[in-house]
Amino acid sequence: MDFLGRDWTELAVAWQIQIIQRKDEEILKDIDEKLNGAISLNGVLDNNVIDDARKFFGSFTKNETFKVPLFKGLLAIEDPHTFIKCFRLLLPHMWV
Repeated sequence: MDFLGRDWTELAVAWQIQIIQRKDEEILKDIDEKLNGAISLNGVLDNNVIDDARKFFGSFTKNETFKVPLFKGLLAIEDPHTFIKCFRLLLPHMWV
């Protein structure tokens, strides 16, 4: 999927998570569960989710100006487990 990098609801739409008539906290919880389910202590369980997260993050850095160095640094993290852990922490703060 191509992301515009405007806000985290793009991930919800891509993953068919209901966003209409729901609170942001509920949507974020579902996205977080999807991200958490993509990894385990023993490895990667869903590469598609990780790829989508990286694509979204990459598109987000094109629209964000203030935090670009931080986000580009996180994109450089190669280990999927570490990337997802950091991504999950920052996700609620990602909007333009």
